[in-house]
Amino acid sequence: MDLFETATKLLDLMSEQLVAQGVSIPERVYAAPGMDLAFDCEQLTVHCSRIIGNFQGADTPYPRITHAILRKSAEFYITLCRCVPTIRDDGSPPSPESLSNAANVVMKDMRALRVALETIEHQHLIVPRNVPVTLGQVSTIGPLGGIAASQISYTLELVDNPEGWR
Repeated sequence: MDLFETATKLLDLMSEQLVAQGVSIPERVYAAPGMDLAFDCEQLTVHCSRIIGNFQGADTPYPRITHAILRKSAEFYITLCRCVPTIRDDGSPPSPESLSNAANVVMKDMRALRVALETIEHQHLIVPRNVPVTLGQVSTIGPLGGIAASQISYTLELVDNPEGWR
């Protein structure tokens, strides 16, 4: 399984699902490695943070053999970043209305990310039905420097057989 190809496919599918829900997609859309992203503009990303040994979601310092099979999973994050109000040049804070409007957008994004990923998974568009996956929680990041993000994790077991486990 090619990790970049999987990330790109997930990014394309998430974009399609979000647009179908009426979510505005930023111009900057890309796949990336790593856990942390540059929060420098609005963007939609899928990034591969790590490969986990044996059990999905379990942080094992050393590979353990389970049922005589060494298993591994890739952990991806889908992150949707939005601009949010910040302190103005004159030092005055943003209005409560502008803060509420930004919060509304970010919270709608949270729900939309979850629905999009559930739809993709229910249709088995990334991996076959018999490949173990975990849809993680949706959380927020920031606001950091005028950007707030909604993020969901997606972990899938790495299998080299295109049909998955038999």
